[in-house]
Amino acid sequence: MKKTIAIAILFGVFIACKKEQNTTGGGSANIKSLHERLHGTWDIVAISYSGAANLPWDTTTIRPFTGEGEEVVGYYVFDTVPDPNMMTFDVSFKAPITFDGDNGPLITLLRNEGGHGTYTVDETLGLLTGTSSVYNNTSTDTTVVSTEWEILDNQPTRQVWATNKNFYFDGDPNKPTVVRMKTTIEKQ
Repeated sequence: MKKTIAIAILFGVFIACKKEQNTTGGGSANIKSLHERLHGTWDIVAISYSGAANLPWDTTTIRPFTGEGEEVVGYYVFDTVPDPNMMTFDVSFKAPITFDGDNGPLITLLRNEGGHGTYTVDETLGLLTGTSSVYNNTSTDTTVVSTEWEILDNQPTRQVWATNKNFYFDGDPNKPTVVRMKTTIEKQ
């Protein structure tokens, strides 16, 4: 009887631990408190990115690249009143791109966009998902974008999120390069 109880307890612990693990490809942080923490204004304090792309002057070679945003300025404002949860954002930064094997950035892109939209928190997958109208601050173009942010760090005054974004090395909207972007935000 004692063995049966011990096995049942171990099985219960195993199942409970398995539920906490995120095996679906979402973020790695526990986000049960994310929705409550989001309300208010968060400053964007750091952005890093990586990917692989054709060199603009050699379209036959694909090379990995990395970068850290410079002169990062921006914010997110979250209104957590449910149905719908609303958010606005604005971000601007220089994105130097350093291809593996090079000593410094070969390209520096300017990223400048803002927008507004709705979001949901998916505790099961560790994701914040949203649909927003995004505009480029240097033009009048507005596009509707669906985004999934993986929550990598969920602290009361600091968050780290990751997502895939399109960068355009040569300015051609028909030739996007998918970039893995990590954003750190801090609550004001």
